[in-house]
Amino acid sequence: MMLLAHEGLVEVRPQSGTYVSAIDPSLVRQAQFVRESIEIASLAQCAANFTAKHEKELRRILAAQDRCRTRDEFYPLDEEFHRTLLDIAGHQTAWAAVSGAKAHLDRVRYIGLKGYRPIREYAADHRRVVDMLVAGDLAMAQQRLREHLRFVLTDFQRIQRALPEHFFTGDQTTARRIARPPRQNKAN
Repeated sequence: MMLLAHEGLVEVRPQSGTYVSAIDPSLVRQAQFVRESIEIASLAQCAANFTAKHEKELRRILAAQDRCRTRDEFYPLDEEFHRTLLDIAGHQTAWAAVSGAKAHLDRVRYIGLKGYRPIREYAADHRRVVDMLVAGDLAMAQQRLREHLRFVLTDFQRIQRALPEHFFTGDQTTARRIARPPRQNKAN
């Protein structure tokens, strides 16, 4: 719980309980910037290192994504795809930086996988990036990846309109209770 509180995902209120924090739009936009900056910058080294073995690994992930029917099936494969691109680039530790920055962004991404854009479109985005890497077209691979990563911002706007109660607006402390308050001892 302390780690979740540190990430801004829960609020622990003494003598009251633990609550799920509202999504902070500012943190979503900042995380998107960090993620896009790191992933786009690393794609040049990914392209330089790219081999048939790497293509096979990415195609394996794409085939698994094509079989997904739910966001719960797709989400870990989406993470694996992006982490694999960084691994190919030789930037394995960069994934930790990306992951550490994107807690609020991931909440929007996860909601977005439920009906705001079909899963097959996300998988098609990934396929286009791989196809450009295989073709040796770095500029187009970077453009495709950038477009893919920025789609979350479109989802974000739609989700904010549809589910405003999930977002922090600056003038509230919106949080939903996730645990019962601590029991108080009653004196007899």
